[in-house]
Amino acid sequence: FITDAGTPKVDHIAAHPDVSVSLTNVETQTYVTLAGRADVLDDRAKMKEIWDVATHVYYPDGPDDPTLRLVRVAVER
Repeated sequence: FITDAGTPKVDHIAAHPDVSVSLTNVETQTYVTLAGRADVLDDRAKMKEIWDVATHVYYPDGPDDPTLRLVRVAVER
């Protein structure tokens, strides 16, 4: 997930890396919940790989914006 480095979630992940992630597809009524450990990365190549139009709406300066980070979750269950 792409996020801004200045958001409280970045500090929260550093202090409490155990997280839950929920995903929903309302069209198919599919719901998934994952649990794992999160960390925050500054990986420009991966940001460019996953960048899309929807992300650009929130972060108009693009994947080279120095304030952006990735949240990676290592799924445990």
